[in-house]
Amino acid sequence: MKKTYQGALMIGLTTLVCGGVMLGQPTTMTAQTINKCTPTTWKSTVFGQSANIAAGKNLVEKLRNGNVHLFSKNNGGKITGDHDGISYYYTKLPKTKNFDLTATVTVQHFGKEDVNGGTYDGQEGFGIMARDVIGTTDNDDLIASNIVAVGGFVKDKGASGKSAFFERTGVTSMIGEGSKGLKQTVIDATSPTMPANNYTYNVRLVKNNSGFKGGIVDRHGKWITGRNDFFYTPDLLSVQTTDYTVGFYTARNAEIVVKNVQLKTSNTKTDRPKVDDPHPVLPVEPKDKIAQPRMNTRTFVGDTIYVAPTATGQGTGTAAQPVDIYTATACVNPGQTIVLQGGEYNLDQQLYINYNVSGTATKPVTLISAAQYTQSNPNLVTFDNPGTLPVVLNLNQQTKSIVLDADYWIVSGVEIKNSLANTVGLQIAGSHNVVENSTFHHNGDSGLLVGLSDDVLKTTYWPHDNLVRYCASYLNEDPSHNNADGFAVKLRSGANNHLDHVSAYRNIDDGYDLYNKVGIGKIGAVLITNSLAHDNGWTDNIAITGDGNGFKLGGEGMSVNHVLRDSLSYGNLASGVSSNSNPIGTIQNVHAWNNHTNLSLYTFSYLQLNWTVENFFETAE
Repeated sequence: MKKTYQGALMIGLTTLVCGGVMLGQPTTMTAQTINKCTPTTWKSTVFGQSANIAAGKNLVEKLRNGNVHLFSKNNGGKITGDHDGISYYYTKLPKTKNFDLTATVTVQHFGKEDVNGGTYDGQEGFGIMARDVIGTTDNDDLIASNIVAVGGFVKDKGASGKSAFFERTGVTSMIGEGSKGLKQTVIDATSPTMPANNYTYNVRLVKNNSGFKGGIVDRHGKWITGRNDFFYTPDLLSVQTTDYTVGFYTARNAEIVVKNVQLKTSNTKTDRPKVDDPHPVLPVEPKDKIAQPRMNTRTFVGDTIYVAPTATGQGTGTAAQPVDIYTATACVNPGQTIVLQGGEYNLDQQLYINYNVSGTATKPVTLISAAQYTQSNPNLVTFDNPGTLPVVLNLNQQTKSIVLDADYWIVSGVEIKNSLANTVGLQIAGSHNVVENSTFHHNGDSGLLVGLSDDVLKTTYWPHDNLVRYCASYLNEDPSHNNADGFAVKLRSGANNHLDHVSAYRNIDDGYDLYNKVGIGKIGAVLITNSLAHDNGWTDNIAITGDGNGFKLGGEGMSVNHVLRDSLSYGNLASGVSSNSNPIGTIQNVHAWNNHTNLSLYTFSYLQLNWTVENFFETAE
């Protein structure tokens, strides 16, 4: 097998594209006129986050038999809601041209290299892709583009292999501004599965004046799937540039061989006029947070409600006749205290603490273990293994995250473990809350998350002014081995969230993750003080590894002035402290040692790095 692609060089192949084809537009439309012969030059590149030729993760090569081999191995590259990292074999077309591209794709692999070690990340893809911008070869800058693609694709982490027709719209700049995320139509829900060794099919992507059509076809180009799927976004590829690219790609653990390429083009001026979407989807506007009516209107008299592991909803809430935890958290009023008697609470349904049971600034609601309730200041020594607490909320890998959606709560002295795969242990979705003296471990994603799961609410209601103190989060692991952090304050979190005297260790991904996504918007600045990160990047099985940063202080080049102060980081698989492309931030009085890299401050080439670092020591105290 001869390689003709090395380093930043590009394969150059000039072909003549000839003939005509029926485009399979909506049934009310006729075929477009195809140019008889169009000179076409094919090139290749590797670009975007996680994509790297030098590290052997990504490659595009022309084989002796004329086929094209592409791969993205070892988590090389990604397809996200806002940006990409891909291996790409493409040709450039002016926006005055429409196209019809068909090829035979043999899938040599799709999914984790170690198929027994994890599931899909939700960032994998291969097939045909058209896009308005591409990046510079072997440059890991964030490259956001409007795209339309067809082929293998996994949009959600933990999902099964499938073939899909999908697009990303709204992007107005390469840093992802305006992105409306990904929209997909599944065209084959069962193939290709993982691993997909030598699975072969014909994929086809068409652009006309009304939009795009993609699917699987037979050897004659007739639609097998995707016949009725159409995206009415014809101007998608001319937002950022006056031309666009179309070709073949791989991202994140995909390897393919492409042959029998047939590209046919036509002129937008002579093609059938544009037809508007007969069923346009109106955008969903963010909403205000409204307290829903209580499903259970029961009232407990007095200041204290007692709860026990084996109690039912019939209890009176006294120490002698406790009530179950679901009833207590659904019926509590401002100023009341829910006391959890010792033992293991085996939760068989999700514990969701609704906004309608919020406390107030002067009358917070308290959820506390009986052991903590009888002590004045029982703070954990989180730099040591905290051991087992008297109250254990065991989700038994059967229920989703415990969600604190209320405001002005105090949660103290609980151990939360074994959440369902791809769900966190405790999610703080409300504001002005305090979580203290608690542990989070062996969950199916991060131990504790401060943030919302979707874009339903206005940014005003992103969780803010929360304090997490004297807590430990450890041994959390998701099925794909790259999402579960100790403490995550990310994606949709507001201002003034504070982590103090907390410890994160032996989590499969990062100890602390303050990630942004451009398409969602900036999170608020986070303050981390007096905290510890060590041995992140693996859990009990050191043969399976994730990212492994101690403190990850940003994402996607967005400027948020996070502060890390008076903390320690050691023995982490990757960086002790990482800016993760955040251009600004503050680090004061931090010790980091025995990490792969103790301090990694960087951003994208088009941004200016402006971090304040005072008293950073690369040795143990």
